[in-house]
Amino acid sequence: MVSFTKSALATILSLSALSTVSAAGCGMNVGGAPGLSNPKSKRPVDVSDLPPGCDTGATVQVTTSNGRKMFKAKPNAAASGFYGESDDGSSIQYIRGNSGAVFGSIVDLDDNTVSSIQVDADGNQFVTVTNSNDFPEEADPEDRRLLAEVDAEADSAATTVASIDKKLRGSRKLVDDGSVMDVLVLYTPKAECRNSGLAAGCTRTATTAANMKARIELAITETNQGYVASGVQTSLRAAHPDVAVFYDYVEPSFSDSLSHIRTQGEASGTTINSLRAQYNADFVALIIDDPQYCGIAYLGPRKDLMYSVTGWNCATGYYSFGHEIGHNMGLNHDRGTSSACTNTNTNYGYRDPQARFRSVLAYNCNSGQCDNNPGGGCTRVNRYSGTASFWNGNAAGNASNDNVKQINSVKVAVSQYFNSGPTPTPAPTKSPTPNPTLPPTLAPSPSPTASPTSSPSKAPTPAPTEPTPAPTTAAPTKSPTPAPTQNCTTLGKNQCGLYSYCAWSGRFKECRFNTSSPVSSPVAEPTTGGPGPGECTASGLACDGNCCNGCQRNGRWANTCK
Repeated sequence: MVSFTKSALATILSLSALSTVSAAGCGMNVGGAPGLSNPKSKRPVDVSDLPPGCDTGATVQVTTSNGRKMFKAKPNAAASGFYGESDDGSSIQYIRGNSGAVFGSIVDLDDNTVSSIQVDADGNQFVTVTNSNDFPEEADPEDRRLLAEVDAEADSAATTVASIDKKLRGSRKLVDDGSVMDVLVLYTPKAECRNSGLAAGCTRTATTAANMKARIELAITETNQGYVASGVQTSLRAAHPDVAVFYDYVEPSFSDSLSHIRTQGEASGTTINSLRAQYNADFVALIIDDPQYCGIAYLGPRKDLMYSVTGWNCATGYYSFGHEIGHNMGLNHDRGTSSACTNTNTNYGYRDPQARFRSVLAYNCNSGQCDNNPGGGCTRVNRYSGTASFWNGNAAGNASNDNVKQINSVKVAVSQYFNSGPTPTPAPTKSPTPNPTLPPTLAPSPSPTASPTSSPSKAPTPAPTEPTPAPTTAAPTKSPTPAPTQNCTTLGKNQCGLYSYCAWSGRFKECRFNTSSPVSSPVAEPTTGGPGPGECTASGLACDGNCCNGCQRNGRWANTCK
């Protein structure tokens, strides 16, 4: 007589059940009445016919009160789970949590809805159905409102690899090749509660935490799926080994939260930027609960601007997580929304001319805009605009609207903001290095330029590297950081003249180090675009041939004219 242990018997029964279900077909049944009585509709879902063996199957069938829809498997960007599309262009993507529960999104082009497959605080599966037109839009990127906090380079969405590399040269070893970019994701208590169907201030549990991390893992998976399907030659990876970090923070608003994580965020007594450096994250993303928008981000790419904030309910299915990460890499909304139909840049999202769908970066289809879209609303699909991007046989971009080209052009530089390999042994550097205790002000310039950034921070900040000696020589030292107590760049015009080694630059509208003389005197301004005395032509300095690109001393960057 053959006997089995309990675990072996359970395995046999599981395999038997899997075989039976596979023969009958893989699928799920979503309950509820047809149509939507409210903008959001919570419905029961039965996933008993969707065991793990279905993840590698050819089809998954979804049954609702509206009928049945068959999704055929397509190349999946994730190592597990399932991605499929139906004949009408609708899509399904799901992953499995540690407990085997299903977390996913169904985007239905027939009824213009997004169904979020979730788990509640008690571990029960359910689906929330939302009409695509009921999602709030993402806010415009914050670059236009940073004013003096960020120099004008952040306004250029067409930043090239060459310009980024020149700024970052010497600040890190060029190891990452652009095939992977790392994102540090944090989430708030309110987002965790609401994601599990509970009110703000709920008692957080292991289940609510697992549900939140599964949502974030799905957001990263969906972003990568959009990359694969659109021709983007990189992928996102969670920087933290546990996918995401709980962040005990009460979100006041999208804009305030974005500024907070960039400048002064504290997580368990450690600054967010310190965590970013610890986990070598090229991006930082915060998940919050706020119905005002779906997300907000800085328009990059620039090392100190790779921050975004996304609403938990928009992060998946509506693809706002990938949308905001896209802004960090210099992607714009569609031309009609941006009133940019004559702009020669190509880094724009795409709206189908017949208003049938839109790409991840595009706003909803509206009439009366410069692209002459007929409007009436259109479903967002998981495609990034590009010449090789298609949705259900229809172009999802072209040479004039090519987010894919922008991502592929900056992916190497972005991946090298922080190396994902082993952290090298600390050694003195000639450029600012990540500071584990950054103060609550704008981070230093992300480049190893010798001059301070073109706009001062709001207040003097501790130098991120060893302070330079007092400026008694004819030129600044190799470190671009002034002595913390006498920083020329923090002085106004009237105060500037009080220090012999500072001089007011009318050209740049700021106080700078007077590199030509220790005696206080205004910096002469050039009349032909070249450097003036005290700048590139100071003793021992030689212009590199294009004075607006910078100056060199003995082949090394010594000063910068912007």
